[in-house]
Formats: sequence, C-alpha cells, structure tokens
Amino acid sequence: MKITILLIITTLCVGLTTNLFAQYPAELIEYHTEISLKKNKLKTKVTKRLQINSSAADDYTNTYLHFSKGDNLKIHTVRIEDVNGKTIRELKKKEIKTQSSVMQGALYTDDFVKYFKPKWHQYPYRIYFEYTHVVDDFLSLARWSPVTQAEVSTREATLSITLPNDYPINISNLDSIDFTQNKTSDETSYTWTAKNVLPPKIEKNAPPLRSILPTVMVFPVAFTYGLDGSQQTWQDYGKWQYQMNEDLRELPASEKQKIEELIAGLTTPKDIVHKLYNYLQENHRYILVAIETGGLQPYPASYVCEKRYGDCKALTNFMQAMLEYVNIPAFYVKVYAGDNPIPLKTDIPGQQFNHVILGVPLNGDTLWLENTSNSNPPGYLGTFTQNRKGLLVHSADSRLIDLPKLTAEKPVHQSTFNFILDEMGKGSLTIQTTVTNQDFEILNFYQKNRTPIKIKKLIQQYFPLTNASLLNYTFSQPDALRPALDLQTKWTAKRQYLKIANKKVVSPIPFKDIELEKIDKRTQSVVFNYPENESFEVNYKIANLENYKVELPEPINVSTPYGTLSMKATVTDGKIKIQQHRTINSGTFLLETYPELYAFCKMTNDISKKFQIVCSPK
Repeated sequence: MKITILLIITTLCVGLTTNLFAQYPAELIEYHTEISLKKNKLKTKVTKRLQINSSAADDYTNTYLHFSKGDNLKIHTVRIEDVNGKTIRELKKKEIKTQSSVMQGALYTDDFVKYFKPKWHQYPYRIYFEYTHVVDDFLSLARWSPVTQAEVSTREATLSITLPNDYPINISNLDSIDFTQNKTSDETSYTWTAKNVLPPKIEKNAPPLRSILPTVMVFPVAFTYGLDGSQQTWQDYGKWQYQMNEDLRELPASEKQKIEELIAGLTTPKDIVHKLYNYLQENHRYILVAIETGGLQPYPASYVCEKRYGDCKALTNFMQAMLEYVNIPAFYVKVYAGDNPIPLKTDIPGQQFNHVILGVPLNGDTLWLENTSNSNPPGYLGTFTQNRKGLLVHSADSRLIDLPKLTAEKPVHQSTFNFILDEMGKGSLTIQTTVTNQDFEILNFYQKNRTPIKIKKLIQQYFPLTNASLLNYTFSQPDALRPALDLQTKWTAKRQYLKIANKKVVSPIPFKDIELEKIDKRTQSVVFNYPENESFEVNYKIANLENYKVELPEPINVSTPYGTLSMKATVTDGKIKIQQHRTINSGTFLLETYPELYAFCKMTNDISKKFQIVCSPK
C-alpha cells in the first residue's frame, strides 16, 4: 500500500539530563526530516543518529525503509560511529539489501523495502544514516512524531516542510511541539522542533498512543493520486474515492445469471442481502493485492468473479456490485480498523483509513457487512470496526458517520458447569456454553477455519479450569444470522476440591483475569473498548454430600461505575450450586479513578479465593 500510516509513539518532557536518557537502551541523538515540493515531486530527506547503549538494544539498529514501484529511494550513507562522532566504519553497498515488502496474506504487491542491520561490539556506539525519498503520487505530506521506536528516547528532532506560497495545506498538530513559519516571496517553510523526548510506558488497556501523544499531520488540499482530488472537506475526499471506484462494479453475464438463480423466490431486500452475503463468504476468500493504486482503489468486480478472491476493497466493491445489480443501494465505508480504535482526526480531512466495509440501508436502519470475514453473520461488525467513525463514500454527500458499538445486553460468555465428583474430587464435567460478541468471533472463526487439534487447544485455553482434560466438543449455531454460538464440551476432572485437614473447600469458576498495573505504577487512563458480560452457573454433585455440613458464604452484590459483580451459593437436593455474574463496562476511565477501578478488577480476579464453600464432616 503506497500510503503507509506510521504509528509513532512519544511523550514530551523537558529539562531532562543526559543521565536520564542514558537509562534507556537506545537514544535517538538527532532526527531531522526535510520535506520539499518541486515540480509536483515530493522529496523527503531524513538524517538519523542513533546511540546504542547496551547489547540488549542491538536490534534497534535494524532499519527498514519502505517504498513503492516508481519511487526514488536513495540511501546516501550508513556508518558506525563512536560517541564522539568518529567514524568506525562505513557500510558497503552490498550490506544494504532490497526485497519485496510482501506482508502476511499478500498475493503480490508493488511495495518494496531497503534494509540494513549494522552492529558493533563496543558500547555505547552510534549508527548514522541519511537517505532521500522522492515520490510522484501522494495524499500526505507528512505524518511525523519525534520518536520512531518504542523504548528509545529522543534528544532532538525537527520536521521542516518547504512549499510554494500558492500550495494550500491542512495541518493537524499539538501545541506541545514548537512550531514556526517563515515566508519568502516564493516559498513558505513550516518547522516543528522537539527536544528531550521520552517514550511512554507501554501499559495494559491503555488508550491508543496516537490519540494522547503529539504528532504532526500535513495533507495537501489538492492532490493527484490516480485522479485529481481534494481534501478540503470530508465530502471532497469522499467524492474522490467515489470517482476512483466508478466503473469498477460491472459484472459479467455469467455472474448476473448466478445472482438470479441465488435470489429466485426471495421477496424482501433483507433476505436477498443475506443470501448474497452468504454466497460471498462461502465462495470468495480474502487476500491482499496492492499494485499501482491498489492501496486505495479496489480491483474490479469482474476480477473477483474470475479469481474468487480479493482484498477488503475488492470484496466490498464486489458485494456492492451484486447489490447494485438487484437494485439494493449500498455504500462503501472507509474506516481505521483494529481492536483498539485510533480516533479519527476530524480536523484534517483525508486518508486516515486502512479498511473498508459496506453499509446497506434497510427499513430505516443500516445492515453492516464485513466482507473479509467468512464467519461473521450479516449485520455484525465486531471488535475490528465497532464504535468509531467511518467515512461514508457517496457521489455527492460523503460524510463521517458513527459506527455502532458492541453492547452487553446479553452475556458474552454464559456457561452451565455440571460436575459429578467422588469424595476425592474426581469425576466428570459437562459444560453448556453460549457465546456472543467478541467470544463468538473467536470461537466461530476457529470452528470454521482451524483444524480439530487447534480448536481443542483453544477450548482448553478458553475455560479457566484446572485439573480437567477435554474429551470432546460440539458446536452449533441455532441462527446463522445472529452472532451467537453454542458449545457443548465433556471433560474428565480430578482434584476439584481444596483440602484443608478433613474439610473440602469448593470454589467458583474464576472469571477471565483483567491484568492491570499496580496503582503506584499506572500512568495512563484505562480503556475497555467493548464490554464484558460473563454469567456462570456451577453445579457440584458430590458423593456423600449428606455426610458433610456445608457452610455457605454471604452473597455478594457489587455495583460500580466500572462494572458489577454478583455471587450466590445454595445447596439443593445434595448439590452445591454457585451462581456468578460479572460485567465490565466499556469506556475510558481517567487516571484519578484508577484506584477504585483497580480494586474492583482485583476483587473479580480473586473471587475464587474469596468466595468459598466449606464442607466439614458431620
């Protein structure tokens, strides 16, 4: 893909000493980027000087420079220096390699990479390199931040962009990076400077770092990329994408006949959409193809008909073409996909996306189609694209829209555990489980795409059991149009009691652990992008239970802004029953509330230790 969104991570700090920087395994001593535009060619010159402080950081010298067919990427020099800047040795041309930048899942691509991996044996040492990259087609002038690698501090970094005075641009940046602007009779120079920059700590369930850390994005208002376009407004940019997709939805006669056969007898648009989506899923596979304008323009629908595969753009365009043929309108929607959504910078219209989906208006609602999935039902977006903004592409009314978010109205994981145990805690276990939302995504994908061995391994990891071995499993999906899956499993079990003297201690099934840093170590807000809702009923049928006095703990009912927890134990007909339910609310929780959030999560993590049933001989 020609447009590479570089996720660069940094936190700005000032007044730091050299000793503080030396605590990091590597330091970016200087990092300078100069960008200029001449005769519609965008030239980027980069110089870097990286200091390696210990052998643990040697891999930070591995450098990969990506470029596309038709680009001019020239590496001027790569050398190893001592800390005083004295050259130890200069890399030879043969030590700089070039290869195709084939990504996992890619069939072929026009992207390439030059790379080099210089090393030295005496510490500290420095790597200095300089290169220029010239491109003809671009939608972005700069996506820049002062730090380029995690756990690498930056002493000084600058970005300068020099453009003709009559060249309009859109800029998005934060005040934490110093900015100056100078204008001559012919050109305007924009310069950003950052000093003494520390990388952030990588923390669990943290916000997307690009959303909280300073970056600079500069887009041209007018551009040429396949076609002339504009990024003045979101409507302008969407119109350009619409024009890029025009005339790519023509289907061959054989495919039209196939569609007619598929929908014969169907009368409602919803049934027709479901049928065609099922046809797409069962007969076409996802694979990345990125050549020429392949990064932003879909392959024609006829190509997918012939090959029976395509990337997200090609499959979405093909699905749109099928619906267009049967007179059902549908809209191409661009989105930045990922489990931890990176918020769109709405103040700077343009290419900030890495994925496309399809929106189909039906009866005042929208049916969302994820066309790269062979397992998700129609209408279900899932964790990959839920709860973020997307760009609806329209000929005259392109606009940003809010994609629906996952809710916890029904349990994500609901299980009934039935243990039949002897007095030693040995016996059998059956589990009847229904999963929805994110758990449905995982299990449904596995049961449709993985081998029995891998499925069995996933199931064993999915249930938080100890001393239990899986015998067999059965999946069923009562309604193929709903994101819900049933799973029945059978297990052998042993040592299911904790023995204290002559007493047996029975515990609940532990919930999925929420791993967070201790209170004094946390520095960032906590983000739960989608809710968790787990509901378990655990039944223990124990041999000779009538000979034991059963002591039950008091019920637990806790409700907080972060979630809820309820626990209850009863004894009926010689059977111990534990009913347990936990929800974790989605949202962003600020650092000042972290002690309360941490306490709630720790309580739910420790529930199998805190809520116990003690069986004592009578």
